[in-house]
Amino acid sequence: HMELCTARIPGFGLSLFEFIKPIFKKNDKQFIRLTKAACFLHDVSWRAHPDYRAEVCFDNAIRANLGGIDHRGRAILALAVSFRYKTPKKTVPFAEILSILNNQERKQAEILGKAMRFGAMLSGSAENSMGELYIDDAKKVIRLNLNKEHEDICGDVVQQRFSSLASSMKYKPAIVFM
Repeated sequence: HMELCTARIPGFGLSLFEFIKPIFKKNDKQFIRLTKAACFLHDVSWRAHPDYRAEVCFDNAIRANLGGIDHRGRAILALAVSFRYKTPKKTVPFAEILSILNNQERKQAEILGKAMRFGAMLSGSAENSMGELYIDDAKKVIRLNLNKEHEDICGDVVQQRFSSLASSMKYKPAIVFM
């Protein structure tokens, strides 16, 4: 409901979820559920000033009327949507809330946020240019397959965000034009 009422492009959250889902194939059903929820919330605070957007996203996720999510899940969701806009500083105003998360949960939230940031920016929130992600766990490679006709969207910022995502996963990035 929040996405349909307040997102810049209502309905894009599901496309974003489908795009980044290969990254989380090893996660349990509960984290996949949080991933989907984060994708629906990834852009509901777009009207906030860019300097404060990450904090507004965090606050909205923590305080929103979302049923079926426990405190730990809410904290993961909040951290992920704040990473969607920028890397939070160590002095996050909500540090006490995040203290309930262990290092693995914080890392998962970071990867999720960076994946959403990359997917939303790569696509311009238009699903036809997103390409496909493939994860090769054996070689520790995350590969983006893009259609040759979308080669022009693969500039420095796309490559930097893709590299940042790969780095947070401890994988190597690879972009393949088909």
